[in-house]
Amino acid sequence: MNSVAVRIAGLDVARGIAVLGILAMNIGAFAMPTYAYLGPLAYSAPGADPAAERTAWLLSYLLFDGKMRALFALLFGASLLLLAERIEAAGGDPARWHAARMALLALFGLAHFYLLWVGDILFGYAVAGALLFGFRGLTAPALAALSIAALLVGMALEWPFFGIDLTGPLARFIAESNAAEVAAYRSGYAGGLGYRLGPVVDWPLANLLPGLFEVAAAMLAGMALYRAGALGGGWSRRRLAGVGAAALVAGAGWQAALAAQVVRADYGLAATLFATAGPVWPARLAMAAGLLLLIAGWTQGGGEGMARRWLGVAGRTAFSLYIASSLLLTFCFYRPDAFGSVGRPAQAGVAFAAAALLLIVAQLWARTGRRGPLETAWRRATKAIAT
Repeated sequence: MNSVAVRIAGLDVARGIAVLGILAMNIGAFAMPTYAYLGPLAYSAPGADPAAERTAWLLSYLLFDGKMRALFALLFGASLLLLAERIEAAGGDPARWHAARMALLALFGLAHFYLLWVGDILFGYAVAGALLFGFRGLTAPALAALSIAALLVGMALEWPFFGIDLTGPLARFIAESNAAEVAAYRSGYAGGLGYRLGPVVDWPLANLLPGLFEVAAAMLAGMALYRAGALGGGWSRRRLAGVGAAALVAGAGWQAALAAQVVRADYGLAATLFATAGPVWPARLAMAAGLLLLIAGWTQGGGEGMARRWLGVAGRTAFSLYIASSLLLTFCFYRPDAFGSVGRPAQAGVAFAAAALLLIVAQLWARTGRRGPLETAWRRATKAIAT
């Protein structure tokens, strides 16, 4: 198998894992108010078992929180360089193509936010991707240094919010926001649409910073890994496994320390706010990068088994599956009897079932021999603008 085939296989499999794994976190923002992300004391379903809620939140925090988004961003950065190389090799203008792709992705993201879900990541990725294209000619060490710098700047921007007793006013704000969101989404799709076009209409821009720096740091890290040859067959499987495992363990240790602090604070809002904001960014990035390197090693040799084949198919239709998951979860939870009423343990079961369904749908679609519907639309629209 040549390096190009290896590289594509690794990226596709990683993207498949990311689009399915992200359901474990996204489902909470479909089933409950946005600020439930901050833990069981921020919001729990009426009648839910407190111990089960805390355990479910803690497990999702340790295993999934931010890791799949970071994995997507790493892949986005690597793909930025890969696509630019392909366009240049074909005699095209990579800057023009990239600008068109990012503009369209931003529009997709805004439509996703306003029509379906306040947790959209596409708009932020488009902004970061547009800003980082100018760095594509840098060496791997320079890109890695920029990644670290972006991470530190973003963390510094968040740091003033810590060390201040926000528990009282924060708790009141969260309670008021939760009440408004529950009332809106329990009235059905129209109520949710009115909420997104009303109280949170400015969120796509208002919430860009400082999180944009976390996204940029992961994209730059992905660019650095690609430039270093880690994702294109340039590293041995042993090196990929060693570096990947080290990064995964280091990140897990960092995040476990933050989780222990949350447990000691009895899941208080000040502790969960600290643990889910800037201080956890390095752990997320390290764990996502470690996972990506391990996946690259897994796909670098041997035959293609069923797991690799199915995940690769999901990765090639990741954009379509991401939006499909939003449509599916909108149908499941934006109803009077569902929104805010399903506890975290039950949500995990729904997320697993949804991931299994999407994986099967991707395999059935692959039999048609066509690209994913949104991948096709994005590609055709980009080509129409850029040529």
